[in-house]
Amino acid sequence: MPSTAAPAPAAAAWKTRGAVVLGVHRSGTSLLTAGLEAIGCDLGDKTLNTSSENPKGFFENHPVHRFNDALLTRLGASWDNWGFRAGLHDFTGDTFAGDRAAAGTLLETQFAGSRAWAVKDPRMSLVYPFWVATFREHGIAPKRILIVRDPAEVAESQVRRARRSRSFYRNIMAAEPMHALWCVTMLECLRALDGDDTLLVRHRSLYRHPAETLAAIADYLGLSPERGAIETFSRDILDKDLYRARRPAQGGSGAWARLADRFYRTFGSATPPHRLDRSSAHAIAERQTELIALLPYLGAVRETVGSATAAAARDGRQLEDLGRALEIMGDAVVDAGDGTAAQRRVSDLVSLAGTGPDRADILRAAARLAEHLGLVAEAEPLFAAVIERGGASADDWAGRIRCLTGLGRMAEAHRAADRARALFPDDRWLEQHGTGTGTS
Repeated sequence: MPSTAAPAPAAAAWKTRGAVVLGVHRSGTSLLTAGLEAIGCDLGDKTLNTSSENPKGFFENHPVHRFNDALLTRLGASWDNWGFRAGLHDFTGDTFAGDRAAAGTLLETQFAGSRAWAVKDPRMSLVYPFWVATFREHGIAPKRILIVRDPAEVAESQVRRARRSRSFYRNIMAAEPMHALWCVTMLECLRALDGDDTLLVRHRSLYRHPAETLAAIADYLGLSPERGAIETFSRDILDKDLYRARRPAQGGSGAWARLADRFYRTFGSATPPHRLDRSSAHAIAERQTELIALLPYLGAVRETVGSATAAAARDGRQLEDLGRALEIMGDAVVDAGDGTAAQRRVSDLVSLAGTGPDRADILRAAARLAEHLGLVAEAEPLFAAVIERGGASADDWAGRIRCLTGLGRMAEAHRAADRARALFPDDRWLEQHGTGTGTS
């Protein structure tokens, strides 16, 4: 009996059979992408992990997510940096040639051979100009689906999740910065829309009329969903109880909240999905004159938020390292009677410290532990390394002087004492040492 299976698509057909989901964080991009999977789109290597934020899953393409995060980091930004503007960068030039090549290869690896595919990561909206350049260079022509949600609900949703994880969402824990992120992301995304056929989907339409909304999306993508697929989505994925962040009765009172509300209203009141051509998208963007007037001042915001993000990451690494250092030090105390084992513990600490200047505390702990265990020969070069990195304390100098003295290297000890007394003239121990009274 001849096979009834449909023929495999041509090798390059996947380039015109895709969809890119665009939208600000907390706008329903996960739910929309789950719907796209239900009507027949391949999501590639998607992230299915769940949380209290998205108990049904995030439906993100994991490699694309990682790529966008790395690109944002390279640009000195992050997903929550509302001062970042991708439109200020020329992504078509040689500077980003390697990134475009890597992104094109990533998409081909994920979707070559797919009859229909969709990619979702809210970070794509932040760096959409980069992806436009990549699509053009590689001959990829995906459809665009832009989901829009009332920014007051977006802000309320973000505030709720920030309360659950304050350490992770420290840059946007209140409504105003989330309104700002909504404004800047939406403006940059609309300006970057490069085609005359983007489908605009309302978040509330997807929740209130899922069957009609997904049917319109399937028609837009030229898909014929399997019988019952949309009903299954509505029953198993869509949970109206999860529509928890409703528009606050008073809306937002801040300046950014007012800007976001006015911006949102320029999309009009039409609820069903409808086509948005490039000129209409750009016209909506350019009507935001008050917002546009603020853009030149966002550079300082980008730098401030970027510095805070970098500091938080550095603090996190240091806390992890300090926790590990405490474990090693505890083991070293147990091994104190075994000189070889104790030396290994000190070596573990040195390895943990590495060469980074922000690991000086670990190296200092290794030096003090070695001295405490009587390993003076190991401790002295460690104290010296701490001093060489800069920012050494009087105690660090004192430790090195004690070790040099214990090793009988008195000339070096006196030279170190002279330098230390010049740096810390008020330190009593340093004042005493090297004057003939010993080190006690």
